[in-house]
Amino acid sequence: MRWTVLLLFASAATPVWAAPRTSVTLDSGWSMRIDPADTAAAKAHPKAARWLRATVPGSAQTDLMAAKIVPDPYKGLNEAKIQWVGLTDWQYRTTLRMTAEQLARDHVDLVFDGLDTFAEVRLNG
Repeated sequence: MRWTVLLLFASAATPVWAAPRTSVTLDSGWSMRIDPADTAAAKAHPKAARWLRATVPGSAQTDLMAAKIVPDPYKGLNEAKIQWVGLTDWQYRTTLRMTAEQLARDHVDLVFDGLDTFAEVRLNG
């Protein structure tokens, strides 16, 4: 009887939301470009206005360096040549793949460990 009561209390203390958790890592398959609404930047830097491969976590500067669109800011006076990158709005996108089981859950969290300064996150849009 003593064990039955203890088991009852233990199960009553376990919240319903403590179901097994799964996670989907979103660190691959990203691309980036200048936000099309930023027409001046897109016109001035047309190579950066098309979708480019991106590394997440990372930054627009490192993605543009990898695409050979901007020079290494740590060499010479290159930092001055890429000031426009920090003044430009960027779009990043990826595809989130979920199983039917994950989609059937009552609650799904989309968690970002860090977003730079300002961000607008859209799902399916």
